[in-house]
Amino acid sequence: MKKSLLLALMPALMCGAVTADPKVKTKPKPMKVEDIVLNKDLWETKLADFEKKHGANGFEYMSAQKNSLRSAGHGFTFFGQKAGEVVIRSDDGVIESISISLYNRGDNGSIGMSVFNSNYNAAINKLNEKTGIKPRDISKRGTVELARQLWMWENSAILLEKSVSRDGKTPEFMRVRMKAKNAKSDGMANRSSLRDNVVKDRATGDVYIKDVPMVDQGRKGYCAVASAARVYRYYGLEVDQHELAQIAGTGPNSGTSLGEMVESLKKVTRHVHSRVLVLYEYPKGLADKNPDADTSGQEYDRMIKNYNNGLKEVVRDIKKYNRIAEKQGKKTFADDFEKGVVNPQQFARECDKDIYREVMTAKSSYSRFNNKIKEYIDQGLPVGWCLQLGMFKEGNLPQSFGGHMRLIIGYNEKTEELIYTDSWGAGHGMKRMPAGNAFCMSNALLALPPTK
Repeated sequence: MKKSLLLALMPALMCGAVTADPKVKTKPKPMKVEDIVLNKDLWETKLADFEKKHGANGFEYMSAQKNSLRSAGHGFTFFGQKAGEVVIRSDDGVIESISISLYNRGDNGSIGMSVFNSNYNAAINKLNEKTGIKPRDISKRGTVELARQLWMWENSAILLEKSVSRDGKTPEFMRVRMKAKNAKSDGMANRSSLRDNVVKDRATGDVYIKDVPMVDQGRKGYCAVASAARVYRYYGLEVDQHELAQIAGTGPNSGTSLGEMVESLKKVTRHVHSRVLVLYEYPKGLADKNPDADTSGQEYDRMIKNYNNGLKEVVRDIKKYNRIAEKQGKKTFADDFEKGVVNPQQFARECDKDIYREVMTAKSSYSRFNNKIKEYIDQGLPVGWCLQLGMFKEGNLPQSFGGHMRLIIGYNEKTEELIYTDSWGAGHGMKRMPAGNAFCMSNALLALPPTK
């Protein structure tokens, strides 16, 4: 049995680019970003005051907590150079940090190295002129090689960064990051301390993790790295989805199998004192990496066994579904391993949802699914939820079908619901779904716990 048979049966977990146009109430006003952020009163400004003053420039709160603002940056410039997304975060209601995207491959597409380097040098010259000082070169080499120039100007630390691909031929991103000079440095939270972030509401039965930062993936297929960036920011690290995408090898419109996604996340976790745990997968073997020249015979045999078991599990579930559907006079689907099995995307669209939920929630793996979620949420650890959208209706989604990754941040045993969040900004911070529906849509649960 070859892996291709399993992949033919089950769809790849595609973190597809969002095709729907984002809803814009009014056209944002252009902004010269340098006029706003390069002022000595910035770090004493309340985020709410900034939003009132600059809401017309497209700044919107990223979550119900109102602790961060984001603008897509339409019409924004930075010293005459086209700018993009601007994210402003706060601490105790006061502006704490700013990130300004001058270029990223995910949003802006590809550009030539000569233009990229010219824009970088122009930004250096403009910042030199504005601050009246020369920067300190703090470039670093590593998995992501960063050219970095740091200006310690008045009460601000201004960091200009650019990064290119490992072969030095493709621009990846250029950004400006700012903090107050006396801002606390970031560091990974101790795993045991994360339990303090768990809220248990006895009145409603909700158990959830508070203060998981929002990252907006925009219209890119960055659901996995955006979710990872949120987890690591929650742990206390200053990370960026574009930097993680470069480490993971994720492109702006890339889709990948679950196994490839797990391998990409492993590349990321090696650099942030974390690891990837597969808590649940359906069908068995879906989270295994593709075999290659380095795969041992023993490992290959194990993978084949997993794939066979996964195929059998899917066929068994469809057969159970068909038996109930036939009794109720409902449509049945191809379930013969030799003659063919229904395409899962077609099945998700056309099956009777009540029957399928009855079949799936009767499985012992449904209890394990819920127990794993509770186990990790109770520790203050968000759970990555890999799923196929479209089986059950969800409101206000910029992506309606296909593979996706979101974060489960809570549960409610009274109502039998999961509490989750999508990386699409405001309105997606805290949502809920019946656990049975969630299980029917699920391909995998992943955890990214700290190693300390």
